[in-house]
Amino acid sequence: MISFDFANGTLPYAALTLGADGHFYGTSYQGGAHGRGTVFRISTNEMSTNGALTSLYSFSNGNDGGHPAASLVQGRSGNFYGTAYKGGIHGYGTVFSIATNEVLATLVSFNSTNGAFPFGGLIEGDDGNLYGATANGGSHDAGSVFKISPTGLLTNLYFFTGGGDGANPRATLLHAADGNFYGTTQNGGAYGQGTVFTIAPDGILVTLVQFDGYNGANPQTALVEDTGGQLYGTTQNGGANGLGTIYRLGITAAPKITSQPAAQSVFEGANVEFSVAVFGSAPMSYQWRKNGTNLLDAGNRSGSMARVLTLDRVTTADAGTYSVRVSNILGLTLSADAVFEVTSSPPLIAMQPTNQTVAPGATVAFTVTALGNLPLSYQWQKNGTNLTDGGGVSGSSTPTLTLNNVGSVSSSGAVLSVIPVSAPGTRLATLHWFSLGGADGWYPNGLALGADGTLYGTTEFGGPRLAGTVFSITTNGAITTLASFMGTNGSRPQAAPVQGADGSFYGTTRDGGANGAGTVFKMTPDGVLTALYSFLSQGEGGYPQAALVQGADGNFYGTTPEFWESTVFRITPAGVFTNLHLFTGETDGSSPNGALLSAADGNLYGVTGEGGTDNDGTVFRITPQGAFATLYMFANDTNGISPAGALVQGTDGNFYGVTRRSTSLGFQAYGTVFRITPDGVLTTLHQFKYTDGAYPAAGLIQGSDGNFYGTTYGDTTPARPTPGPSPGNGTVFRMTPDGTLTTLVKLDGFNTGWHPESALVEGPDGSLYGTTTDTIIRLSFTSAPQITSQPENQTVVAGANVSFSVAVIGASPLFYQWQKNGTNLTDGDDLSGSTARILRLGNLTPANAGTYSVMVSNALGSATSTGALLTVISPPVFQTVRRTNDTVVLTWSAAVGQVYQLQNKSNLSS
Repeated sequence: MISFDFANGTLPYAALTLGADGHFYGTSYQGGAHGRGTVFRISTNEMSTNGALTSLYSFSNGNDGGHPAASLVQGRSGNFYGTAYKGGIHGYGTVFSIATNEVLATLVSFNSTNGAFPFGGLIEGDDGNLYGATANGGSHDAGSVFKISPTGLLTNLYFFTGGGDGANPRATLLHAADGNFYGTTQNGGAYGQGTVFTIAPDGILVTLVQFDGYNGANPQTALVEDTGGQLYGTTQNGGANGLGTIYRLGITAAPKITSQPAAQSVFEGANVEFSVAVFGSAPMSYQWRKNGTNLLDAGNRSGSMARVLTLDRVTTADAGTYSVRVSNILGLTLSADAVFEVTSSPPLIAMQPTNQTVAPGATVAFTVTALGNLPLSYQWQKNGTNLTDGGGVSGSSTPTLTLNNVGSVSSSGAVLSVIPVSAPGTRLATLHWFSLGGADGWYPNGLALGADGTLYGTTEFGGPRLAGTVFSITTNGAITTLASFMGTNGSRPQAAPVQGADGSFYGTTRDGGANGAGTVFKMTPDGVLTALYSFLSQGEGGYPQAALVQGADGNFYGTTPEFWESTVFRITPAGVFTNLHLFTGETDGSSPNGALLSAADGNLYGVTGEGGTDNDGTVFRITPQGAFATLYMFANDTNGISPAGALVQGTDGNFYGVTRRSTSLGFQAYGTVFRITPDGVLTTLHQFKYTDGAYPAAGLIQGSDGNFYGTTYGDTTPARPTPGPSPGNGTVFRMTPDGTLTTLVKLDGFNTGWHPESALVEGPDGSLYGTTTDTIIRLSFTSAPQITSQPENQTVVAGANVSFSVAVIGASPLFYQWQKNGTNLTDGDDLSGSTARILRLGNLTPANAGTYSVMVSNALGSATSTGALLTVISPPVFQTVRRTNDTVVLTWSAAVGQVYQLQNKSNLSS
């Protein structure tokens, strides 16, 4: 039917893909204009005649890639997606998209760190993302499983270690009927002969089969699934004659949910899917529920008894809480609740078309981004008159208008309209946008404030080796790339650097260094970057992801998070490295995922995301010498699961933090904010409800105004932002010291970015700064002062010390004036902070008793706190001692309302 002649391709390794247009599409490994492979189309009416073939693209093995070895997959957009085994910017292969009009775009160039040599193809998931594997690369050069959005946003889901989990996956993944992905590795495993694995959409991998030679060896082809849910595959080697096997794999287990339905927020008219992934024996039965009531297929609803529930053209009546009951012959399980919000709104322009000036004869495209009830209808106009397609005009009723061979188009200025996303009294601004492949890097990792008032940060990727950068940015948005990682000095930093007492900046990288297991680096203020230490892994820790902290002793302290070798370490500014603690995964926890806190008592405090008695994480304390103590173990309850980020010590001496998840009525919920005392007494201050945020991934900060500020990550499963301001895109929140939480920002996923994963930092101007997946944002305060936490009444003994504090919101700078009995106070003797947020009184006498209040002011107004009564009592004095037989009666001076405890010693002289 078709004969390849090298010019149109040669060595087609993979099956054809039937396109929506009825034609077949495929790839050839070699041949074409450059000899490096092709993408081709075969029309169905040509298969039985002359076999004519159309070459759509010839690879050059340059930035576009080369030698595609796998089939194509057609995405929801109509474009085809595939992999090139070699080529790309770094020579490790690419992921590409190609339209039916022969336009090819390279979405990802693998760089070994994020994978290398994708031999298998891609498969589309329920979320619209594409999933695949690379045969090599990753943290152990044993291959990876990845997810990529249709626009090219790559997420590494799993790096194979080459051990029991296998190595070198060469086949396309199978997206099975249960919603999970299944694949094989050619090598590795317990016997070095390869494995079969399953991986959930969120990256949790389980090895199902260890090939031992007798049952097969070295599988290299994709699995297939029959109607009964059993999997079939082949191995290249092994078996009775050593020439390979055909095998069948069945699952025998009660259902276990591996990917929960995701909360969503959409506009009216949208089409929505809720899905779940489940591991267990087939056949599975599904029953979707809304607000606890079983659903049936009716109206706009289908799939109520299937794995995927579909709602078409939704209305506000569809809003509610959705869950699914899954059962098989061995048991049943109930999913977590997914909150579904439906917003009714007229059309809103989120991004205006941009004015342009071009030369005659050029092609111009105007694009608008709109939000609102669906479907949205578009009608482009010129000078107020409707346009129609024709005569060089196309897209007149679509979001993008294209004008070909224009005569003269000119205007001045660019107009951008941003939907308000922040609460009254605040102003959110985007200072910088990072773009995939941009010279300034991409995927920023949080910020740190330098001594010069400038903010410093890192990007995970970018620079000449795409290994990440260090940058500075001023509070008005002027950004400068200071240094680039080159692999040998580190690669893929995951946190902002910290400025040491010597003025240099110190930080960690996830990969790179002499052993590929990450580094601790030092950068001078003028951008000279060196690796202080290269991690070895192999039991001593590696792949650090959190920022360092400088202790009171001048040394830096950090953590490594890998489950099998989680550590706390110390490193001197000169690079002398010491491991202080190796986590066991038991009561001391495992996988510390945030920076340590250097507390006022000189000790270090941190959290682990796993371990403890219920494997839900811990809070721990460690001395600079390595003496370790577990303060609290989370236990799958409303107090939270999997604490994240760094702790912060409040002015009250307690520690504050967040958990990524929690439980409510026995179901998974959206995380918590907690307070824990230095001796381990934990109090949950707030449990997120999705509408006010979901899944916080970073620690809190306490602002100079006395309040706590933090972020939530938002939905964990969508491949793209939710249109408009939504908690699914992430939030910024404020929490008062007493636990009252206010959502300040709902990110819009476009102008402001989405999914913040790093803590905020307060700038010298009193504004808050932070990063999202692709932006740097600033949140400023614009209101007159409002007191959020009042000073409290106190009763103390003469000679003691006391402090009064207030928490406030309002525009900076804020001014304070404390008063006693209505008279302004001034600093002196044992009094300090009379014009600060915290008033401190020492060595109290009865003369200090009275009512204390504070007036707070800024340029927009003032506010006065309530009065706090200070009562100073004299220490108790024994007055009489009387003994009658075996009874001793003692009397002492006392104050009304006080509780006294009598203590004794057998030897008073001691």
